[in-house]
Amino acid sequence: MQFGHNDDDSKDAATRVDRQVPLGEADGQGIYPAVEPIEAMRISSQELSATYRDSFYPYDSGATYKGFLKYYIKQIRQKGAYPILVTSAVRLTFHGKVICPEPGHHGGKGRYHDFPYVEAVRQLGREEQVPVLDLFAASKKMQEMLGPEDATYMQSIKDAQGNTIGEVNYNRPEKWPEEYNRRRAEGDFGSVDNTHQNRIGSFVFAALLIELMHEQHILEDKLRQVPTKQVPIPEKLLPRKKDIAAMFHYVKLF
Repeated sequence: MQFGHNDDDSKDAATRVDRQVPLGEADGQGIYPAVEPIEAMRISSQELSATYRDSFYPYDSGATYKGFLKYYIKQIRQKGAYPILVTSAVRLTFHGKVICPEPGHHGGKGRYHDFPYVEAVRQLGREEQVPVLDLFAASKKMQEMLGPEDATYMQSIKDAQGNTIGEVNYNRPEKWPEEYNRRRAEGDFGSVDNTHQNRIGSFVFAALLIELMHEQHILEDKLRQVPTKQVPIPEKLLPRKKDIAAMFHYVKLF
């Protein structure tokens, strides 16, 4: 399970009605509350009924980010399955050569922790004895290794209207990475998407998850060390291919 990108309430309140979830105030030890949702917290809304049917949990229901995750863990275990928590992948918010906390980036800078939504997942893993795949730490290390310029070539790009170039519904390019290379070289795009990876970024981040599973001996007999197929690398990242591969111990990425 991975939640957090949209739950983060450190950004503006534009999506507070139906996307954000409060982290809650940490105690004196920096532990965030795990208040689970209960039926009495649900409310009805005629305005939102088309999306949420009869009722839903509002932002101010009283339940917290850790509480919702704890509720999901219980439901999964009741089904006889085994939950695994995954921290949210990093956003590209470079200050110099380091990715730093900003509002909207997994809680930004908190009183006790930077990126507090990420820390809350780690806490819950310890409290509930659930494995945590720390994709945030792994992806942050990867992107900082590449640096503020090369790291952007792991990311999607947007057009002038803010639509992601390369998704099925948003002008999917006919050829990868040829069209991506052209757009980046010619500046034929609006901005870099600091949140969503492109094809090579998705490929590498998926491999990071496999690496983390190997490290914790999770389903090792089901994992592959060599990908079943390769994803071509954007031209700008070709000189960094060995650097990227060197970040892996178990997975033979390329």
